[in-house]
Amino acid sequence: MFSPLLQTLLGGFCLCSFITHHQEPAAALSLAIIMDGGGDEMGDTSMELHADKTIKTRNVVEHTVIFQFKPNVTDKVKQDIVDGLWSLDEQCREQVQATSLGYILHPEQAKGAAIGLYMRFFSKEALQEYLNGGPKSKVVDIMIPHMTGEITVDFESQIEDNENSVYRKGKAFAGGIEHIVYIKVKERTSQDAIDEMVKALNDLNFAPELSSLLVQITAGANFCKVDNRYTHAFVARCPSVEAVHSFSSHPYYIDVFSKKVLPILEASLTADYVVDRVRHLTALL
Repeated sequence: MFSPLLQTLLGGFCLCSFITHHQEPAAALSLAIIMDGGGDEMGDTSMELHADKTIKTRNVVEHTVIFQFKPNVTDKVKQDIVDGLWSLDEQCREQVQATSLGYILHPEQAKGAAIGLYMRFFSKEALQEYLNGGPKSKVVDIMIPHMTGEITVDFESQIEDNENSVYRKGKAFAGGIEHIVYIKVKERTSQDAIDEMVKALNDLNFAPELSSLLVQITAGANFCKVDNRYTHAFVARCPSVEAVHSFSSHPYYIDVFSKKVLPILEASLTADYVVDRVRHLTALL
């Protein structure tokens, strides 16, 4: 049974809608295309997870960006930009382990942003090499005249160390939705409360109730030095639009959100986008 406060806030809508109404006041988006990563090389590790079962895991770096464009930008230009971003997956394979991007379904949830991008790296160094590389710079040069801003969150997380998990079902995932949620926690929030929030979100991977709705979820603290408007983020990959709606409104997820996120939440932003697989699938043939 949900608390009266949470029931009032949800108002019969899915949690995506609830989050939308707890965003920060509208503000100008800074164009922070070139970011500064840095950090130590990350390798494989093992940890004790659930029911005393040891699962081999590895650390990953998640790079998420939502892009806002000028009102007069045509659909053709946007598609050219999507194609250009997809080309980075091909050109930067030494650094980039997984990519998804597509058109944001509800721009009003994402401060008007139209395109979302997700990339996975095995280290902060690999992310920095990608950010400083020539292929990315060429795509950025094409994008800048058409953009008004972006929001970036980079975070570290931990996943099972197997091909299916590392590549988020890879070629078998021919569509679906990326559900990105940016979170700003309240000042003076204890580190214990923050750690509990991040752990609870990552542990959703192991909830049997969500197994048909969730391909993978990762959560962590933002380390992007040039965009710190949000302190944390999580990315949930769902197999369909219906699945992301069911996931966002599922009692199990709502219970975690209401107990671990809501008490320390100052502001948030949601961006859902359909994964545009046409370019990527062509590249894999």
